[in-house]
Amino acid sequence: MNVPEASDFLRVSESIIRRLIKEKRIPFHKIEGRYLFYKLKLEEWISTLTINPSGPDVKSQSLERADAIWERKEIKQ
Repeated sequence: MNVPEASDFLRVSESIIRRLIKEKRIPFHKIEGRYLFYKLKLEEWISTLTINPSGPDVKSQSLERADAIWERKEIKQ
């Protein structure tokens, strides 16, 4: 993939891709002045950026929020 294709794939602007290249924060290859990307490497890179909720209260907060949303839906019906 080239820069425009990578930006489409990641759903970000080309300027963000170029900034990530400049900061060496995204996996890329440079061949004769062109930046190229492997789709698989981009998918692996994205998976390393995933932020998982942590902490003891995350599950209970999620359940409380779900209950509150459910109760509002029942009231509106």
